[in-house]
Amino acid sequence: MMRKTKSAIHEAVHKTAKGLHAAGVMELVTLREFDRLCLPSVEPLSTSKIRKNRRIA
Repeated sequence: MMRKTKSAIHEAVHKTAKGLHAAGVMELVTLREFDRLCLPSVEPLSTSKIRKNRRIA
């Protein structure tokens, strides 16, 4: 799976969140929720699309 390119702002915010966690200001659960929000959306695949992609790879 390819990730979309992140913006400089997104990278800065994520780095800050990781720093807050490392400093003990942000709980691990909050950091995990933040990370989950940063993931790209996943489109559902039909069986035929999976089979088609399998032949290509």
